[in-house]
Amino acid sequence: MSDPTTDSLDVIADFRDTCIRAVREAVAVDLDGSQDTLPILDHYLREIQDTHAVEVLSLLVPMCGVYFGEVIRAHFPGARWYAPAERYQDWRIEFDGCFLSFNPIGMVFEGIMRGEQAGWRAHLNLLDRDRPVVDAALVRLGDVRPDDFFRVSTRFEVIETAYLALTARSKPGDFYGPDVYVAGNPTDEDDGQL
Repeated sequence: MSDPTTDSLDVIADFRDTCIRAVREAVAVDLDGSQDTLPILDHYLREIQDTHAVEVLSLLVPMCGVYFGEVIRAHFPGARWYAPAERYQDWRIEFDGCFLSFNPIGMVFEGIMRGEQAGWRAHLNLLDRDRPVVDAALVRLGDVRPDDFFRVSTRFEVIETAYLALTARSKPGDFYGPDVYVAGNPTDEDDGQL
């Protein structure tokens, strides 16, 4: 059986590099893969928000989502991609030290569309027992203005808060491998299309 992530590594690198070039051309700033560049990506996404042509979104959403996912992967230990071919609505970042996953491409799509998008799994996928802990940690962040809710820089803060809350209570030896996530993330062929 092939590994969906290994099979997509070239696609991930291509999308990341394409995003970096597109942002450089549009706003004359280089993205360096750090969390400090997420406000720049937010600015770029605001600039293209009114571009809802399917052919444009089918490139912009994955390239910006992959860049965001790569920032997450570089920042958090044990973060990895699950990336099955071209079904971008099923892509996700998973963490091995706690059960936490989400689709960064879906998060970008929601940001461009300014609202939740069914089937894109942009929410934080958690174990039921961990939800109260994460909810309590997120309450401490305070209210978020509606304009900021879908920005990737805000989503990074939410992910970081959830990750820290979950890893603070993890035990030595806790490990959530890809097989655990496959069991907890069913796919639906009919939803989440651009």
